[in-house]
Amino acid sequence: MSWSLRVDANGPLDTAAIFSTLASHEIAGLTETRPDRLTHRRVLEFEGRPVILTVWFDGSGVTIEGETGDGPWPGVEPLVRHWFDLDTDIEAVDRHLGVHPQFKNQVRARPGIRVTRYPELAESAILTVLGQQISLAAARTFAGRLVAAYGEEVDGLFAFPDPARIAEEPVERLRSTIGLTGARARTISGVATLFADRRPAAGSGSDSGLLEGLNEIPGIGPWTISCVALRGLDSADELPASDAVLRRALGKASLAETLEMAEAWRPFRSYATVRLWAESVPLAG
Repeated sequence: MSWSLRVDANGPLDTAAIFSTLASHEIAGLTETRPDRLTHRRVLEFEGRPVILTVWFDGSGVTIEGETGDGPWPGVEPLVRHWFDLDTDIEAVDRHLGVHPQFKNQVRARPGIRVTRYPELAESAILTVLGQQISLAAARTFAGRLVAAYGEEVDGLFAFPDPARIAEEPVERLRSTIGLTGARARTISGVATLFADRRPAAGSGSDSGLLEGLNEIPGIGPWTISCVALRGLDSADELPASDAVLRRALGKASLAETLEMAEAWRPFRSYATVRLWAESVPLAG
């Protein structure tokens, strides 16, 4: 049995930015992104059961189809609104950023660039740690191994692994399975343990206490915390100032120069960040 649900965005929706983000972060076995069909497909859990979702995008919102189960359940719509940042008054954000020389032309040409988030904070945290100080291609390779080893398979796709399943794995086995350094494996194990003990509802959008917990784990610093908050929470004013892609988009600005420029973008530095990232990622499709 299948079902569908329409969710409108608050203002314009730049689908090219969404697909560029999804396609550049595609993880084998976890997601299927088809810019040519304007669809994204993956497994998420609702009411204790894995459900294959297909999301169709257009300039005013998204349509979700569940391929399994008898939904939609109450948690589906808030998760999707959080996932694709559909509730933000993006026109107000664009008005603010559009007066700054860095964004003026881009805002005029591409209104409605939103934050494409991860559907769950645990996924945001684990994948961000996997991507520390390595190329995006390498991070995707490690993530694919993680998903295949510890995720539940549903009709050819894998659900993102339950943090409790990762947490129970001996660190040395986790290290060898994914191909990580010992230090990175210990950090991943620590993050998984944190979320196994306290896992927020998917799409809940805010949990500063978990960020505080992440900050106490060895191997996690300001860049990781900022990226987790930006793509895992409803945080409008995050700035991963040391991010190499962001600083390259600013003309190879120093950390001090980046922080100084970004003061004018408050309280929407998250949206400034994703606009700078969008300049550096080829348009999908």
